[in-house]
Formats: sequence, C-alpha cells, structure tokens
Amino acid sequence: GTLTSEQADLQILGSDAQMFAGGSLWVGDLNNDTQADLVMGGWQVYGDAFGFYGPLTGDSVVSKAEISIDGTNGGFCAYTLEIADINADGNQDIVIPCPGTGGGQVRALLGIGP
Repeated sequence: GTLTSEQADLQILGSDAQMFAGGSLWVGDLNNDTQADLVMGGWQVYGDAFGFYGPLTGDSVVSKAEISIDGTNGGFCAYTLEIADINADGNQDIVIPCPGTGGGQVRALLGIGP
C-alpha cells in the first residue's frame, strides 16, 4: 500500500527544504539505556546532525533534538555518519565525515553515553 506523511506514527521535520534532514540515519542504543535512539544528518546546505533519545513517540522537529551538531554550513558534513566507540571508553561516539570542508575533515563527538 501507500503510506502518506499524515499516516506516519512519527515524523521528525528539518528546519527547511534545503536541510535534507534524514539524508543519513543511524538507529541503535546511543546512551546504553536499552532503548532505540536515532541520529540523523541534515547534510545538504548545513551539514548538521541531530540525536534523539528513545523511546520516540509523536512528531518532532530537529530544533528539539537532545544532541545537535553544527556542521558549519556545508562541506557535505553528515552526508553519512557512523556510531562507534572509537576511543574505547565504553561509550558510543558520533563520527561525521565532512569531505567538502577545507580539503576534507572528519569530526567526532566523543562519549555520548550514560
């Protein structure tokens, strides 16, 4: 069948049409509380990423995210993203590539855990 946005159980809206919110997604337990969390990129113009702790219910907007990472206006930041414990401290880290920024960069937000 066909599902319209009005029928969705949950919507998270970007700030505007140029954000491309949800262009990259990760779902998993970011803060080790056994609840599914969501991290999404809004890569097109802004390069921002947003994290929402679960359980997720109802509708929301990126401005209400529990985690907000400023992509410094572009550079294709958050076109993809990865969640892993890259510094081996037992907490998840958010890793965001920015291939179009100053010859390319990788940014990480370390220690997003309990």
